[in-house]
Order: sequence, then C-alpha cells, then structure tokens
Amino acid sequence: MNSVETETTLVMYHVGTDNVTGCHGTSTVPEADVLIDGNKVKNKNLTKNTVMWLPAKYLDTTYNPSKLLSTKVSSYVSSAFKRVLHENGIYINDVYFISSDEMVKVNEELNDITEKGYQRLDQIEAQWDTIVGDHCSNPENREIAGLIQDHALSAAEWKSKFTFKPPVPMHVKPIFIEDAHSLQEMQVRQLYVEISNEAEKQLNHLSKPSMSIGQKFRQPLARLVRKICSLAFIEPKIIAVVDYVEHAIRILPKKGKLPPSDVEVVKDVYYGLSSPNRIKEVIEQRDPTSNANALLQSMNDAGNAADNTQDTDLTGSIHPTGDGVGDDEDSRDFDDVGDDASNDDESHGWGKDVW
Repeated sequence: MNSVETETTLVMYHVGTDNVTGCHGTSTVPEADVLIDGNKVKNKNLTKNTVMWLPAKYLDTTYNPSKLLSTKVSSYVSSAFKRVLHENGIYINDVYFISSDEMVKVNEELNDITEKGYQRLDQIEAQWDTIVGDHCSNPENREIAGLIQDHALSAAEWKSKFTFKPPVPMHVKPIFIEDAHSLQEMQVRQLYVEISNEAEKQLNHLSKPSMSIGQKFRQPLARLVRKICSLAFIEPKIIAVVDYVEHAIRILPKKGKLPPSDVEVVKDVYYGLSSPNRIKEVIEQRDPTSNANALLQSMNDAGNAADNTQDTDLTGSIHPTGDGVGDDEDSRDFDDVGDDASNDDESHGWGKDVW
C-alpha cells in the first residue's frame, strides 16, 4: 500500500480493544456444581463460581492478580504492539505519534507480531487435547476434573475467539493553525518527558547493588537514539542529545563487562537526560546542528541492529558486541515479558514454560 504523504510528518496509531481479542479460559458454573456433600470444593482452579478450565500458566494474571484477564498470547500481542509504537514514537492521550518516515518499518514489526501471535495459537491448538487432559488428570484437580471437562472449549472454538489486528496509521491534520501549533508544542513536551523517563528508568536499573553490566547496556541507548533521530524533525535541536550520548560512551570498551568506573560513565549519561531541564542543558552546551545529518544517516544505516557485532561510526559505540547486562532484561524475544510498553503498567508476556 502506497503512502499519500510526500514529506515527513507525524501519523497516529491507537491500540484498542478491537485490535486484540482473546479467551479468558474460565467459565461460570452453578453454585451446586461447586459443592460436594454440601461442602464447597477448595481448589486453586475454582474461584467462587468460576472454574479455570485452562491451566494457569496459559493465563495472564500479571496486570491484576485478582482477575484472569486473558491468555498470555493476547496479552503479549497487545503489549508488543504498544512496545513497538512506544519505542518509535511518543504517547499522548492513548495515541502514539510516529514519524511518517518510520511507518513502513513500524508496520512490518506490527505485522510480524501478529503473525507470531497466530503461530503461537496454532502451537497451542496442536497440543490442546494434551493440555486439557493433563489439567484434568492433575491430582490436585481430581474433584473438579468433571467440571473442567464439561466447560472446556474445543480447540477450534477456543482459537476462534482470538483476533489480532495491527493498528493502522492515521493522518493527523488539525483544522486551525492555532491547534496545529498547540499539538506540536504538546508533542515536543512529551518527547522530552519520554526521553527523561527512559533515562531515569535505566539509571535506576544501573544503580541496583551488585549489578553486572555488560555490552547490552548499549541496547536501550540505541533504542533511545533511534527514537530521537526519527522524531528530531519536530524539535531539530534535540539531535544534540545523540552527539552527547555518542561522545560520552565512545571511550568505553566494546567487549566484556564494564569496570565500575565505566559504569559510572553510563550512569552519568542517563543522569544528564533524566529530566527535561537537564536535557535542555545538554542541548545548550552543544551545537544542535553538529553532525546531525551524519548521525541520522548512521542510525538509518544501522537499522534495528541493536545487538549485532558490526562496528560503524555510531553503532560501534552504541551497539553491543559481547556480554549482556545482568539478567538480560533488554532481550526482546517472545519468551520475555513486555517492557513497559507505554508506561501504563501493562507488562505482559508468556513464560518460558509455556513458549
């Protein structure tokens, strides 16, 4: 599909309930069904009048432990949609604003998430009889095995309840000039806020006691730099932050763990970006246009190679070539829990034992 845009602008995406639907894996049962000889059955898969006919490890309870929201497949897809949009844009009032230059890349990533989500459903469907059968035969579920069998959906019916639709970009064009100026000011403010929020998050992570820091410290920096580069057209002077990051970490070793003195260098980088006012100070201390085009081109050439081993002018400093950071929490695989996709506390994924 060809884009109607001829110059760089912002387009908006929204992730709503129509983009991801799923199945709860539970059913409401009559009061009489949960009684044996007049006594209520005590079982972790039976809550009040609700029976959990799908094993708990296939359900997501991370957002609200008191409710079984959905299977981890739908939770992951929703979270992954938001993560991709958040990494490439800014988030205002439940809408993500993305550079039109990034649409093709973002749409490809969203489509890839959708495809992998359906692939995961296919894998579960293929194992359906074993999954439900093992749930019934679990000694802990002996008293409610009949309930599980009676209320469990067939694999086809379960799968039919899922829908994954990537959010689509929409053009943003205020009618009045005053509204356009106001929207741009809001977007610029949010860009500063999101940079500082990410910097503060990484600073807190690096400040944990006994944290082992390897080369994957470069991954969140690379994501931050790519985001700044793609959105610099709404605030051109913010490109100076890229020069600030590159200059600060250029001296760091490109392999192995970082010694404490180098960890302090990385922490200082994040500290300098940990509030909008500090970011403005960084910009004021640099020529906002210095090497901007070269830096942008370098990032474009680097693409998404946040963990490759090739060294270019910029990615040689920012991209890792060796060991990871501690527990490798920056790895972005489907096995892993989502990464605060839009600072909305929805961080979901499916566990290693499920995937």
